[in-house]
Amino acid sequence: MRVFLSINSEKEKIFPERIRELTEWCDAYLDVVTSTDKADVILSLGGDGTLLYDINRYGVDFSYCGVNLGHLGFLTSAEFSNYKEKLKNMFLDKEYKFEEIYRLKYKISEKFEYAINDLVIKGENIEKAIKCEVLINGEFVYNHFGDGIIISTPVGSTAYNLSVGGPILNPLSRTLVLNNIAPHFLGMRPLILFENNSSLPGNLEL
Repeated sequence: MRVFLSINSEKEKIFPERIRELTEWCDAYLDVVTSTDKADVILSLGGDGTLLYDINRYGVDFSYCGVNLGHLGFLTSAEFSNYKEKLKNMFLDKEYKFEEIYRLKYKISEKFEYAINDLVIKGENIEKAIKCEVLINGEFVYNHFGDGIIISTPVGSTAYNLSVGGPILNPLSRTLVLNNIAPHFLGMRPLILFENNSSLPGNLEL
């Protein structure tokens, strides 16, 4: 498989020796290409944030593999400490499997879009709280009053959702998290929406 290396520039400043070692090893053992037009796999060097950024940047027409260089590597396939063994198994020994991620489809201004990690709803004036009514499949759930709402996919559960106290989901689960940003109500907690036998987990109307 042809591999394109996507390097987090911030991590490159923090871990220059690690990045240099990684890129030299990849150039020596893998079929590295210099353009995504020629790539089958995007090898993301950074961490969970880098991997999510790369998926949003390059799109869903590629397979992705992440090597964690920092402190959070829940979604990545390898750590710096074991990258040689992991990448050798995947790319040289062909001992890999593809895992499909769950995307969030949403509609805005009569146009459908996809979110890889999350959809965040806030007011035009971010300094003011917003009021909105939350319905799932047309059924009233609660009234939100606070700084906003996060609708997170499983792979995005370690991002904004986690930072406001939300749960971490298995990245392969077919679920969504509906979370609240600074709600003005103590009883308001994150909701996990599970897929059932229809095309759900849910159509969220706010």
